[in-house]
Amino acid sequence: MDVNQAGLFDSQIIHLASFAGHCEDVTEAARLGANLNAIGDLGLSPLHYAILGGCPRTVKLLLSLGSDKSIENEFGESALGMAQMLELHEVSVLLGSAELAPSFGHDAAGHAKQRWLDFKDIQEGNWGPSCE
Repeated sequence: MDVNQAGLFDSQIIHLASFAGHCEDVTEAARLGANLNAIGDLGLSPLHYAILGGCPRTVKLLLSLGSDKSIENEFGESALGMAQMLELHEVSVLLGSAELAPSFGHDAAGHAKQRWLDFKDIQEGNWGPSCE
């Protein structure tokens, strides 16, 4: 079994486990050599997926395992930027910022935020609700 095998949209087991908030699976994938900074669908790292899943525990785990929080997705958004955009205060604090308000002046209409909420809905439709 290749723990880094990518699916149709470049996502890997580590991405799916991170989104779902399955910390035991994230830990096991890392133990088996999963790339904690693998780039999946839309340029998302496992940390981005964990943020979309909304589970602070998974974000904390990925950071403790060495995930790179500076990776930007295809839209130029870091993990912190995404957390702020989605108004995930607890996650923003874990990523090193106590700011409550997103700093995305170019997204005044909320299109980027809605893009990620729609993407999350699609993922939940495929894999069920996140954060066990």
